[in-house]
Amino acid sequence: MSLASEIMADSPWGYWRGLGYTPGQVGSVLADASGLGHTMQLWNGGIAPANGYPKPGPSIVPSDPSSVSMDFIPDSNFWSPVGWINADWSGHSWAISTRVVPRAGSLTSINRYVFGTSNWGLGVAWTGTKHVWRAYVTRQGSAYVALGTTPIVAGTQYQLGAIYGQSGNVPPGGAPTTFIAVYVGGVQEAILDNLGSGEFDSPAQLPAMAQFANANDAYDGLIAEFAIYNHYVNPARMAAHNAAAMGSGGGGLVNTTLKNLTPGATYKAFYAAKASAYVAQLMQVPGAAVASGAADATGVLTLDLPVGSELILQGPDGYGKRVLNSTTKGGPP
Repeated sequence: MSLASEIMADSPWGYWRGLGYTPGQVGSVLADASGLGHTMQLWNGGIAPANGYPKPGPSIVPSDPSSVSMDFIPDSNFWSPVGWINADWSGHSWAISTRVVPRAGSLTSINRYVFGTSNWGLGVAWTGTKHVWRAYVTRQGSAYVALGTTPIVAGTQYQLGAIYGQSGNVPPGGAPTTFIAVYVGGVQEAILDNLGSGEFDSPAQLPAMAQFANANDAYDGLIAEFAIYNHYVNPARMAAHNAAAMGSGGGGLVNTTLKNLTPGATYKAFYAAKASAYVAQLMQVPGAAVASGAADATGVLTLDLPVGSELILQGPDGYGKRVLNSTTKGGPP
């Protein structure tokens, strides 16, 4: 299934795909692809609307080059003109699923918001040593934050998820409880559970995508295929969303093992569908994606990449040669 199909299979309350609005025009409407009519409006605060942000960006969904992303710089965002804590939300669990590529402007010493209200959302956190993804919720005046573990790298794609489960929902390997969890690449990186009973607190501000209160906490980067749910979403579905986003031609992901690299060095793999371009042009292909990681002590780096893709490595010694992705575990040397 496509990422859009997987998202819709879970019955989102709102689903925004970056289409139909006028870039830079305050009040321009971002349509709701869920069919429920929950539109958002463009806001462009301390910057001139003439600069055209937020604006459509390139696809960051490897399985769908036609998926238009939304390109944000600080103080440009989409927001809800009406409160969402009503009969549709009161007393419910909730979830978020989205795909993002943060720029360096999102990685500062303060928290940044992919989606924010005063009392629940998803964004970037600074731990004092690294930037990680965080999901947060406030219940009965107490704030709970699930901090991920993966250090965020600017220019890298991430499939993100957040789940807030009310009493009666069951997190992986646990008993029915109230919990908040954050997911990166379909994997649960952190969970806070046994939070007690009761609803999450109503937000004091209207919810916004790519911002919370002002430019100081605004997100800088791309956001695509953004969905929110006013009900519990099984954590296994976060893995399904990630697989659909990364899959190629229905082939899914495969471990691609790269060898003879500089031990401990960080590499970026620019990849796209096989034969989509000459390798020298690969980093400029619309829909080309980026994965990154550090080689281990033996100079080996393993990445999960779509079957049938090709890639080129960027590392401390420049750009590596073209690599064709394997269709079996333990890809090419």
